[in-house]
Amino acid sequence: IYAFTIKNLSEFPHLGRVYNEARGLFRLVYRKGFNIYYTIGEQEVFVLFIIDGALSFNQEAPSEGLCVGLL
Repeated sequence: IYAFTIKNLSEFPHLGRVYNEARGLFRLVYRKGFNIYYTIGEQEVFVLFIIDGALSFNQEAPSEGLCVGLL
């Protein structure tokens, strides 16, 4: 995953889709199982998070919302 990220995002920084336009965040899905969140600088790409999409976090979150103060 690291080699893929370094090689592909350095050559094609707009490979991912816009995740949050206001913050300039992009999201790239790797092998249908990992979410790579990153932002693009003037001449560099900053990878912020690589999250395993197989985790059931979203399924276990309460329907009324998640209290981030408990994380």
